[in-house]
Amino acid sequence: MKVKGHVLVWHVTTPPFVEDLSPAQLRNELKRHIFTTMGHFRGRIKVWDVVNEALAPDGSLANNVFLRKLGPSYIEDSFRWAH
Repeated sequence: MKVKGHVLVWHVTTPPFVEDLSPAQLRNELKRHIFTTMGHFRGRIKVWDVVNEALAPDGSLANNVFLRKLGPSYIEDSFRWAH
């Protein structure tokens, strides 16, 4: 059986305390989360959904905690860290 990892970064599953983190803290925690999760499943999951629902229905970037605190670069950073 092949398993696809879903999902590393998604505002819907982000705990409320993340709103209280500074941008630098959030960036560090997001990177740590991606490295830790992917490391735990290394060799067992080869494909991941990295960022989920980054776009709003109108095609603009979704207004979420990651965009508000880190800016649009959070998307590229997340993919780079997951690579």
